[in-house]
Amino acid sequence: MNAGAAVLAVALGAALVGGCGDDRNSAGDGERLTSTELGWIRALSAWSIDISDDEGEHPFGAAAVESCRGGLESDVGEPPSDRLRPAADAATAACPLLAEQGTRRRALDRIDDADDVVLALFLDRRDLELSDAPSETSRTDTRLSAVASEGAERPVEVRCWDDDDWRTVIYEDNAWNDDSGDPDDLVGWSDLDWDHVHMRIADCNRLSRVAGGGALPGDHEERVATADGLETLAHEIQHFVEPDADEADIECAALEAMPRLARALRIDSGVSSELRRLYVDEVYPDLDDEYRVEGGCTQAQPPM
Repeated sequence: MNAGAAVLAVALGAALVGGCGDDRNSAGDGERLTSTELGWIRALSAWSIDISDDEGEHPFGAAAVESCRGGLESDVGEPPSDRLRPAADAATAACPLLAEQGTRRRALDRIDDADDVVLALFLDRRDLELSDAPSETSRTDTRLSAVASEGAERPVEVRCWDDDDWRTVIYEDNAWNDDSGDPDDLVGWSDLDWDHVHMRIADCNRLSRVAGGGALPGDHEERVATADGLETLAHEIQHFVEPDADEADIECAALEAMPRLARALRIDSGVSSELRRLYVDEVYPDLDDEYRVEGGCTQAQPPM
């Protein structure tokens, strides 16, 4: 993830963040998951991880079956809606299958079935409009996806979310991973399991306007925001290149990759140099310590 001009606030294990706004998804026709549903999904996800990763003294047998059932009853509870009932039923069906070592694989398959029910309800699992033009509604940006795929050396989709959908996908991700990403601070993140890069639509639009030889905006804050958007994309691509690297090392790699990314987007060389200078001078110094190596990133030093 990239903190960008705002400081990223992500704390594992925190409570579910906020509600989800109105009842409809602007990127799809289905109803949004409610805060109550997301709370239940968070509990189910924690339970399923515990069962799947169980390496205790009794990974199967009577104790495992009772622990499985007890966790569902006390920690997860009844699903708050009919559309989550199939997930609850699949999870319940997993517990008896923990009775023997030879049926544990089947138990894990049932847990996967429960996960599939939940994931199918997430906004990020839906197709977005394919376009490389600035837009007001959520889209998959084909130009940004192409350069991200080239940099990551695997097919990657860059998903650009409008404000309402941005909050929704972050709340869903919080529930699924038991995180607490703040939609007001977070500017981008990479999902290596689904080969998605998530960005705010405003940043995608800024990059669309300077790509292919477009001029920088006259407003200084918009110039800085454009620089931040370019570095955010470079940062998220680097997570695919170096999946085990920490955020500080990813940030340094992204700074090094910014000129290559700008060339791939056919951003004029003068514009590219100005964007990098703006990021180094006005964004990088204010990043959280998590994103900065001790002594500073060599790529963030001003040129001689």
